[in-house]
Amino acid sequence: MHRKLGPVYTLYIGGKRMTYLTDEEDYNKYFMQSQHVDFQKAVHLFVANAASIPSESFLTHHTSIHDLMKGKLATNQLPSHSKDLQTQFERRLAEISLAGSYELNEVIRLIMYPSVIRNLFGEDVLPIHNEESMNKLMVNFVAFDDQFEYGTQIPHVFIRKWAQSKQWLLNVFRKAILQIKSTDDTVLKSLYEMVDKEHGANYSLLMLWASLANAIPITFWTVAMILNDPKVHGRVIKEISAAQDSSGNIEYNTATFEKLKYIRCCFLEAIRIRSPGVITRMVVKSFNVKGYNVPAGDLLFLSPHWTHRNEKYFPDAEKYMPERWLTCDFTKNEFLPGFVAFGGGRYMCPGRWYAIMELHMIITMLFHKYSMTLESTLPKANVMHLVGVQQPEADCYVRFSPKL
Repeated sequence: MHRKLGPVYTLYIGGKRMTYLTDEEDYNKYFMQSQHVDFQKAVHLFVANAASIPSESFLTHHTSIHDLMKGKLATNQLPSHSKDLQTQFERRLAEISLAGSYELNEVIRLIMYPSVIRNLFGEDVLPIHNEESMNKLMVNFVAFDDQFEYGTQIPHVFIRKWAQSKQWLLNVFRKAILQIKSTDDTVLKSLYEMVDKEHGANYSLLMLWASLANAIPITFWTVAMILNDPKVHGRVIKEISAAQDSSGNIEYNTATFEKLKYIRCCFLEAIRIRSPGVITRMVVKSFNVKGYNVPAGDLLFLSPHWTHRNEKYFPDAEKYMPERWLTCDFTKNEFLPGFVAFGGGRYMCPGRWYAIMELHMIITMLFHKYSMTLESTLPKANVMHLVGVQQPEADCYVRFSPKL
């Protein structure tokens, strides 16, 4: 698109002006750090449609919510989450007893949904006490997530299944917030105490979507891509073996994660390749870029998907190459130049360090506990959605054999 339309171009779609920046050098100046654009004004109507949160409420609370999540999920807070998350993952793996051939995306959901929910929302808050209730929640969340992008823009009468799943989830949260105890120390409790109580369930639903919608497919893509490359797979197994203690166990903490640098490279490379199609801001004050006037009122976009295919920053960009990340100093939480998957500026993804921790943990745990073999061709990405990590367009089967 850059080659056809240039470094700045505008599309007119549905009566809206959508202006795209395609040169990474313009991102910080005009998108991430600029006083000419606004994140909240770009998304408040989408949030109103997706979660039935009035714009007035969202614009009032969003900055405080963002800062709350940023603080609760900051790197110095991760130890308070990681021990329990390890317990939850191990508990879930024991419950489902993987042995045989399974559809990989389904397995990832079965493991991560209850584990992450208990870690962030509390042990007994949501109805995931048995497999039947867990499956019902999973079915409704998958339906909600699958058409989330449409739900932000299309009248709900045209997407009835999505609307029904949304209402089912909201009803679950209306009941759940009544069970929050004053002694609870969860992210959900902190969120609920901050927002207007009338929309507590709605904000809780958005938190659920944010905590699961991208982590699940990235775990899927990382595992599948590792299995699809024998050299990468072999290096992962070697790194995990070196990180084990004398009893063959792994304690998931900061020191251990530093020994598992290559696995971090693996999932960051999967994020690079399967990043969201676009992220957006609203232009609130016109500006000029490369001789092109961008007027107030435009929706301004950049595309992580295409930025991450810029050969200037990522040579042989279509190839899965975890090694390209080995130059990063992960002790300083560095990313490669040109990597914009988590956004940037004031409203950069507040949960990115928690996400990195959970990905590091579950991917390591799967390769530590199971011998896995890819039984399907690595699926292509479904390119029908611009929001969030790309989902696979076909099933992918993996054979699991327990090691321990």
